[in-house]
Amino acid sequence: MGKVDPEFVVSDLDASLPLWFELIGFSVAYDRPEAGFAYQDLDGAQVMLKQRNTADDQ
Repeated sequence: MGKVDPEFVVSDLDASLPLWFELIGFSVAYDRPEAGFAYQDLDGAQVMLKQRNTADDQ
């Protein structure tokens, strides 16, 4: 069975990151701030956060 890397769409990436870093303990493995994207790791568990683009809603 392959591993799963969930991607969460958030309304504000900068506001969401402290939860993942400070409270849960993840660290940034890779990010693209200009694209509103962060790939995080915690002992091999990985999560992606993508800031919602309201232009995509139209």
